[in-house]
Amino acid sequence: MLADPDPISRQVIRRALIATHDFMVGAETGDGAKAVEMVCVQRPDFAVIEARMPGQDAAVAIRQIAEHAPGTIVVVFTAVTDDDVLLDLLRAGAAAVVSKAQGVDSMIRALHVVARGEVVIPRTLTASLIERMRTVQTAARGLRPVDSPLTDREWEIVDLFRAGASPSEVADDLFLTRETVYRHLKNVMRKLGVHRRADVVAIADRVVRTSLVAA
Repeated sequence: MLADPDPISRQVIRRALIATHDFMVGAETGDGAKAVEMVCVQRPDFAVIEARMPGQDAAVAIRQIAEHAPGTIVVVFTAVTDDDVLLDLLRAGAAAVVSKAQGVDSMIRALHVVARGEVVIPRTLTASLIERMRTVQTAARGLRPVDSPLTDREWEIVDLFRAGASPSEVADDLFLTRETVYRHLKNVMRKLGVHRRADVVAIADRVVRTSLVAA
């Protein structure tokens, strides 16, 4: 599925994909909301998406695709160069980000790479990504209660909530999508038998004060 507001760009991408004899283009649109609808109905193997589209923010569209059609791999093929925008698309669930300046052949190579379960990140983003990882909050991490029913990842998320982080901040801190954070939180509440995030924090505070072990 192709999603790009520029019909000429879609035409170039479509012809290049068909010429490889490896891909078929089953649907295309210039609207972000329509792209999500098409993916949810047709369940394509890949969705090639431009970072800026009318109708729906690309990051929101990617999160919705990840939630409702997790089998579809999203590749962002874009003229956008803003690091913050591109990193947000990766956090949202994109498996690859490819600049249009590199040409359509680079995007096709990225499709083959992500089909093997790998990711494609532009070299220009590497320094920014490393710097963000270095400045990630580390407070309250590295400890978990003995015999806890929660996984290490769940305790990382709980610890950040204990430190006052919002779901969006937890997602950014751990390089997860917000949907993934909410899914972990739902699992935590089920395991602890509670229905509110405040109750999770209260139980975690009480348990952590009584029995800790290094993770």
